[in-house]
Amino acid sequence: MLPRKTDQHSVLKDILLSPSIYLRFVAIVFAILVFGCVSDQVRDTGSCLYGKQLTLNSGNIDCCNFATAVSVIGLLMSVLFLLKDISVVVLDFSHYTKFSRVVAIVETVSSSLWAFMWFVAFVFTAHQLRITDSSFLNGNPVAHCARAAVAFSFFSTLLWIGMAIYNAVTAVRITKSDPSSKSSSMHPSKAGYVPFVDASSDSEDKPPSGNTYVPPPKQ
Repeated sequence: MLPRKTDQHSVLKDILLSPSIYLRFVAIVFAILVFGCVSDQVRDTGSCLYGKQLTLNSGNIDCCNFATAVSVIGLLMSVLFLLKDISVVVLDFSHYTKFSRVVAIVETVSSSLWAFMWFVAFVFTAHQLRITDSSFLNGNPVAHCARAAVAFSFFSTLLWIGMAIYNAVTAVRITKSDPSSKSSSMHPSKAGYVPFVDASSDSEDKPPSGNTYVPPPKQ
């Protein structure tokens, strides 16, 4: 079982000063806003704003479904990563550098993937909003929900890109601070080779020491 940090004041200070925790909270808020805006459209109109009845073209109800799925899964991922960030602050992971590096790499990949998914949701919703009949949008309060969903999808894209960059920097910092990687780079034998030493040349070039007996020259 991992040891807990004893200094509660330092733990609270680390939580308040951790940028990743603030990023997770903002990501949770944005995901809730997108989900709420899309759900509000369906509740008030009985259909998605981007649906078949409310657009100029054949309509695409999958737009709301996709935005809802991205926001819900992003919300769950943000909560999971937030719990991880708090556990890293509360518990002592100083002796588990390899595990911390793997977790940082996984977070980098997942954050990059979800930044792309948010970007797709932003493009999808913005395009469907653009082709929606302007006569329906004018003076309709539901239209504000659609615009808010597009805006917060864009902000979520930028936020998840920032989290991916932060996690990548964290993974690099953990790798550089890992003592095992430093020792393997300093010792050639740990890198898979042993330096060659020429024993014959060493014995020939070695000068005689002070305790070596030298016989006197023959008369």
